[in-house]
Amino acid sequence: MEGPIEPREHYFIPPLERVDLDDKLPLIRTKKYSPLHAPRLSGKPSTLEALAEGLNDRWVYRCLRVEFQGAQSAGDDLVGAIRIALFKPK
Repeated sequence: MEGPIEPREHYFIPPLERVDLDDKLPLIRTKKYSPLHAPRLSGKPSTLEALAEGLNDRWVYRCLRVEFQGAQSAGDDLVGAIRIALFKPK
């Protein structure tokens, strides 16, 4: 199954219940990297979006979402790749 989940219609695990926040928050506070490994279609973007929302709303952090996949089209143009990643031009 792909696409958006409708909580009233589909069984799902809320995104922040998929991550051990007690394990991740100290890493965030000390500015350590923490990979999120999971199989395809297991909700990695949803989990990261929920974590960012929680950090922005409750824990006095400011999170920015950057996607680099589309930036590959810029090739060796670093400035162009950054523009694509940050601003997603249409």
